[in-house]
Amino acid sequence: MGIFDFFKGKKEKKEKKTYHDNGNLREIYQINEKGKKDGFYRKYYDNGQLRVSVSFKNGNQNPGKIISFHENGKIFREVFLSKNGKFNGEFNEWYENGNIQFKGYYKNDKRVVTQSYQIDEKENIKNKIKKPHTLDKDLINDNTTKKISKNRTKIGVENFGLKELDTKLKSISKMWYQILKSRASFRPINLEKLKLSYWDMALGHTEEYMLKYENGQMDVEGIRYRIDMLNLFIDEYEKFFKGRLEKGNSVSNHIINDFLAVVESLIGAEFTLIKMVDAGELYDINELYKRKERPNSGIIKDNDNDPNTEFEDILEYSYYNGYLFNGICMYVDKNNILYETPFRFGLKHGLERTYDENKNLIQEVSYFNDKAMTINKYDSEENKLKDEKKIPTKQNKTSKNSIDNRFLKNIDKVEVFSSFTDIQVRNTQISVFTSAVWQLINADGKITDEESIQFMEFAKEMSSKYLGDDDDMNDPMIGELMKDPDKMVEVIKTFPEDELEVFWDTLFSFALADGDFSVDEANLIGIIASGVYENLSDDEVRNWITKKLKS
Repeated sequence: MGIFDFFKGKKEKKEKKTYHDNGNLREIYQINEKGKKDGFYRKYYDNGQLRVSVSFKNGNQNPGKIISFHENGKIFREVFLSKNGKFNGEFNEWYENGNIQFKGYYKNDKRVVTQSYQIDEKENIKNKIKKPHTLDKDLINDNTTKKISKNRTKIGVENFGLKELDTKLKSISKMWYQILKSRASFRPINLEKLKLSYWDMALGHTEEYMLKYENGQMDVEGIRYRIDMLNLFIDEYEKFFKGRLEKGNSVSNHIINDFLAVVESLIGAEFTLIKMVDAGELYDINELYKRKERPNSGIIKDNDNDPNTEFEDILEYSYYNGYLFNGICMYVDKNNILYETPFRFGLKHGLERTYDENKNLIQEVSYFNDKAMTINKYDSEENKLKDEKKIPTKQNKTSKNSIDNRFLKNIDKVEVFSSFTDIQVRNTQISVFTSAVWQLINADGKITDEESIQFMEFAKEMSSKYLGDDDDMNDPMIGELMKDPDKMVEVIKTFPEDELEVFWDTLFSFALADGDFSVDEANLIGIIASGVYENLSDDEVRNWITKKLKS
């Protein structure tokens, strides 16, 4: 082939661009004639600030140092991608103000935090972790092991009480500590009043993260950061649990509730990562299924003919000897079929194998936190795969736009809804509920950090309940109604009895979030209650409030 033939056959690369909703550039990258990324790749925030800049060759990201940035332009992360396509070597992460947050290293995509820094109120950096959060023998040399082993037991068990646990949790991150405590405070209401499952609560976080991902505000590294942070909290809880378990002590329900709020947050973040991979992002999902040593992680046996009475389900979680089970259950049914099932946090997690009475493998089910993701069936004699099925994981039990008629049963009695559609009615109820809580925390003229954090979590939860699209959510007819306090009270009257109880519980929960039930807060609740329960006198309303505070 002559030189002119060579240049004639060479095709130029094309540029591709995607945009944020506000019209600003989201991504710009080059592709080759095969449609694969080949050349530069740049990603931007919706304010125009560069997020990350890397390069590709025929669809594969080129190795080397990767620097990403915060939305304000400050450096966020510095990490190295090796030739095998995995992170290896040292990494650093910084806060938005430029101060260091994490130091550590990667080994084939496995992240190890060696130092974590916390910013106090005066923006001073405090070194909080002086030893690796995760240590594996194949990742560190003998000298490092000897230095650390003086202060470390097999899995870092420490004998400390509740105050020490609280101190350690705060030392990880005060902001995350408050966020997780806020989620824990709403968990009983979600379970008892709203009848939400652990999966419903986890998916609430997934939906929030996926919305950010679709809007270019979240990437794989962002969700992995959240997973790492949540695992730091889980590690401290599990050290506490292991210490209690070894001493034969129980754990109070409120600590279990706080821990499960973290677990459900982790499940939501992990499921987001799975959905990102389904959307084409690169990550080894097998990392989510790797087992590690946890409290209560042995092998137990259960049998239909001789049930293991120490192995029980409490709500949706499985416990053994009173603690969340993290081991493997060998269960034999009446037909002598053996199920070998791995658990994590009391939920089926990993590959469950099923054997017939002759010990032949007949089925494998891959579980993700109690949800079957894939099912493989085998020929019992030849042990060959004969059927493979991927199970679609439902994100919601009902469609977002479906309407539960129990919320509409009193609507025909209310003049304020005379020209409203069913979607407008339900969205108005949600808006009034949220607005009432906002007015309450503003009633005394000040909003504490605790109230602010709780309200943000609450508002996110409520926004997920709106029906229709963004236009329905921002309907001007609803906005007009919200200007009239009397009409808002009329809307509250249409709440079903169970939702009305949730409404009152939520108001009192926020009123007491700062430990002080002010006169202004009492007056606002009293005004709303007087409008809803018109037959009650002022004294009866005051008595009702007093009973609510004591309940």
